[in-house]
Amino acid sequence: MADYDTNELNVKEGLEYAMDDPELYADILRTYLEETAEELTQMDRYAAEDNMPEYATLVHAIKSGSRLIGATDLGEEAFNLEQKSKDGETEYVRAHHDHLKEHVSKVFEAINGYLAD
Repeated sequence: MADYDTNELNVKEGLEYAMDDPELYADILRTYLEETAEELTQMDRYAAEDNMPEYATLVHAIKSGSRLIGATDLGEEAFNLEQKSKDGETEYVRAHHDHLKEHVSKVFEAINGYLAD
């Protein structure tokens, strides 16, 4: 039985992107953890500064990376924020940024649980 939230991390989907190679998938997950943590730190600053172009760039990366690893729901949430930030909807982005961070945290927990198996 999986020791991670399968609603947050669809391993079967993620493995497909990793050519069904579990070691490659694990490497991708580790890279995702590192890069996404750094991106979130920068996004905090960009949201506070109302810098929507830079925010859009980073949330796009989170969207793409999340979809790649099988975190589809997070990918969709990031996609919505990407669109809003591209449209300059600063208030929407600020209102939903913390929820994105909470969702990323849940995905991180799922990844760590999967990697511990």
